[in-house]
Amino acid sequence: MISTLLLLLATSMAQDTPIDAPVDAPIDAQDAPVDAAPIDEDIRDIKPAVDIDTSTALWPWALGGAGLLALGGTALWAWKRRSKPLDPVAQLRAALGEAESIGDSALRADAITAAMRRFIAQVTPVQALHLTTDELTSALTELLSEPVLTEFSALFHRCDTVRFAGLREVEAATVPWLDDFIADLTTPAEDESDSPTDDIAAK
Repeated sequence: MISTLLLLLATSMAQDTPIDAPVDAPIDAQDAPVDAAPIDEDIRDIKPAVDIDTSTALWPWALGGAGLLALGGTALWAWKRRSKPLDPVAQLRAALGEAESIGDSALRADAITAAMRRFIAQVTPVQALHLTTDELTSALTELLSEPVLTEFSALFHRCDTVRFAGLREVEAATVPWLDDFIADLTTPAEDESDSPTDDIAAK
């Protein structure tokens, strides 16, 4: 009797005891679902190359290059023309000619004196741009003949009056003695050792 009860109790306990869950087994690759598309659907033909009509694609570049070359040539010609300086005499005459078209008397007087000062500074050692009228006249005593020096001094004093005292009358740039002025400053002085007086004295 007792053995029968023990057998029943053991059987009951065995049924109530949970069975350990098995360890996850590795999934076989053959059993995994495959979502990839069929190989035939992934393989497609390569598209043919697109032909470009070079006859229409290159002409804008050709026109642009020709335009740049023309522009560069024009700029180079203009630069060479402007970089080639005129000789001092030509510069003086051109500047005095431009002064005649200036309507304002004070500006015209400035243009006249500036042109003549610049010419003097170019052809002589005199620092004409930084001297007053009296200082400049004194510096030119040995370079200009007396009549030309007198006319030069009178013109510059008249221009000073226009500029600083409000006088509104000054002859534009028609300087009758301009040729003599240019000749006095640009003609080399004769060497005193070669003068006829020295030759006579030597004899």
